[in-house]
Amino acid sequence: MSSPPTSSPETLGSSGSDLVLPVGREEVGPRLHEEDGSSRAMPLPPRSAVRRPSEAGAGSVPDPGAEVDPRLVQETQEQIKSLVDEIVQLAKQDLSVSEFYQGFATRCVSALSSIGAAVWLKQRQALNLEQQINLAQTGLPQEGPGAYQHDRLLKRIFQDGQPTLVLPSTVNSTDDSGNPTPLLLILAPIQCDGQVVGLIEIFQRPVAGPVTQRGYLRFLVQMAEVAGQYHRNRRLRELDEKQNLWGRLDQFLRCVHESLDVKQTAYNLANEGRRLVECDRVSVALAEGTKLKVLATSGLDRVHRRADQIRLMEQLTTVVCRAKQPLFYVGPTEELPPQIEQCLEEYLDLSHSKAVAIVPLVHAPPVNDDQTDLTKARQAAQVKKKLLGALIIEQLGDQRIPEEKSNRIELVTRHGAAALANALEHQSVFLLPLWQAMGKLSWLTAPANLPKTGLATAAIVIAALVMVLLPYSFTMSARGIIQPVQRHEVYAQTEGLVTEIPLPNQQNVMVQAGQRLIATTNRDLDAEYLSLIGKMEETKELFQEKERSERLLTDRLEKMKVSAEIQLLRADYNTMWERAKIVLDKREQLNIDSPIDGQIINWNLRQTLMGRWLLGGERLMTVVDLNGPWELELYLPERGAVHVLRQVRESETPVEVTFQLASHPGQTYRGTIAQVDQRAEVHEVHGNSIRVLVRFDDQQVPEFLRRPGTGVTAKIHCGQRPLGYVLFREVWETVQAQVLFWL
Repeated sequence: MSSPPTSSPETLGSSGSDLVLPVGREEVGPRLHEEDGSSRAMPLPPRSAVRRPSEAGAGSVPDPGAEVDPRLVQETQEQIKSLVDEIVQLAKQDLSVSEFYQGFATRCVSALSSIGAAVWLKQRQALNLEQQINLAQTGLPQEGPGAYQHDRLLKRIFQDGQPTLVLPSTVNSTDDSGNPTPLLLILAPIQCDGQVVGLIEIFQRPVAGPVTQRGYLRFLVQMAEVAGQYHRNRRLRELDEKQNLWGRLDQFLRCVHESLDVKQTAYNLANEGRRLVECDRVSVALAEGTKLKVLATSGLDRVHRRADQIRLMEQLTTVVCRAKQPLFYVGPTEELPPQIEQCLEEYLDLSHSKAVAIVPLVHAPPVNDDQTDLTKARQAAQVKKKLLGALIIEQLGDQRIPEEKSNRIELVTRHGAAALANALEHQSVFLLPLWQAMGKLSWLTAPANLPKTGLATAAIVIAALVMVLLPYSFTMSARGIIQPVQRHEVYAQTEGLVTEIPLPNQQNVMVQAGQRLIATTNRDLDAEYLSLIGKMEETKELFQEKERSERLLTDRLEKMKVSAEIQLLRADYNTMWERAKIVLDKREQLNIDSPIDGQIINWNLRQTLMGRWLLGGERLMTVVDLNGPWELELYLPERGAVHVLRQVRESETPVEVTFQLASHPGQTYRGTIAQVDQRAEVHEVHGNSIRVLVRFDDQQVPEFLRRPGTGVTAKIHCGQRPLGYVLFREVWETVQAQVLFWL
């Protein structure tokens, strides 16, 4: 900042003549020492600090030889320094322009003891009055030649950028600029980064000498530097805010356009849009038919659409977006349409939002850039915008939506609509997953990878041909047991108590056909039999007595009556005789004999059955012929059984089976299918399966390995099939059952 020259006089025109302000010894006040070690000149103390030997008239110039009170000078300097410190602190604070210059002008007027002040700032290539103090008392005309001269003066100083002292009622004959007031004008430009952004104008009493006036000017120049520092700080804060805004905008744009998935785009739009708009909650609703469904809400991983708040939000958004016009609620709802007002009040009662903005997300097809502006405008007017969804913005504490926030909402809406339109268009592509997978394989056709791709393709083709053309043995696996063909299960024929087991007390007892195995008793049967025998004897005696009396009777009616009684007694006797035979048969069944010659294979038979009450039909033991033929009892799973059944039906020779014993897995034996059951049954171990009986040569299996019930793993040979079918049959059948069937 430049200051007035001190080596040459400063001239101002006055009525065609020049008034020269002489410059002598600079009798300015004490200097303010700054933090950097520099000093600033302070103006001389005001008139109240000068004590004169004789009174002078008002407006007279102080006598240079007047006595100065040191105490008053010190107090004045302290006051001025305090005001300067306050101005410096104001410049460092984040205040608005009007707030800063109100405090700035007030303190400058107090420090200089001036009449008034005005602050002029540049706005749109013109100087506007930003702040004024006592401007009406300065005598500055609002219109006429005086106002014109003052305006010219301000423009000249603003263009020159030099601080100036202008004497009262003076006019510059060169450019018609001047001071139309009876006061001394002290003007200093406010510069920020080398550019003049405003002017400070002080209206001072014209009673001080030239040296004091230049002190006033230097002080005002220094205050103008502080004001310039305020503008620099403000500009830095604005640039910092813009930088932060651009950073958030860049992050928002990257996040909202990074994915083509509709749901992910909606979540990014809600979360990043809330950060950019700086509101409490942002929700994104997507159009589905005639309704809008909330797809994402900021801060939530999942939207529960059955919640009352979400349901009311969807109703409100659907009603608002029918006209494709935004809704900004910041206060009363009386001016809204009734249907919107009702939905809005219901939603506000539940959400407790202070301000709500619902902005439709619409998208229109792009206009051809080759057309003229008029044609573009006509096409844009004719294009029907498609409603994609809506953006719901809420504030829970603040009820205001300032203009800056409205601009951000518009920005988020515009980019959000474009991102959702791209995601919806991408999602609507037919067979999109297939094209994406094919696109990921594009690196295979790169020139550098063509040899490798060719070799891999040839290998795949050869492998496919091998899978299709090479025949391979096709087998179906099954599990079962090995057991003798001649085997009988011994069951209890009737209820009874085991009283005797006439067998040797050892394991693997050999028995003969008809040999007594178990003897049981049933006292109830004995008692019933004896009771029936007694009743039969009584009936027989009564019957004989009736016959004797019948032969003695002569009366026909009496004889017929006795004959009828004899018939009834004969019927009762026959009935009791039949019952006695049944009881007798049951008594005979109490003794259990061996059905065949063989060996009992049950373990601990005597400890298991002796003294036990048997129930009718209860399984007791198994008798097998170990010296006879043996067979496999396989349980074939019903899934895939069709291949075995087809092979059994179409093959002219018995179907071959290879098997291994669980007790000797290292040796493979062979057999043939002898019988296949006609129905599938549920087995407790093998599940729903078909029983298959397999005969084999007993000489293959050593005698010591032939144990009834030994586990067997078998493979049933079903002919030849392509290698690929043999390897991937189960996969193909699973696809047929679980996928193709349901299409």
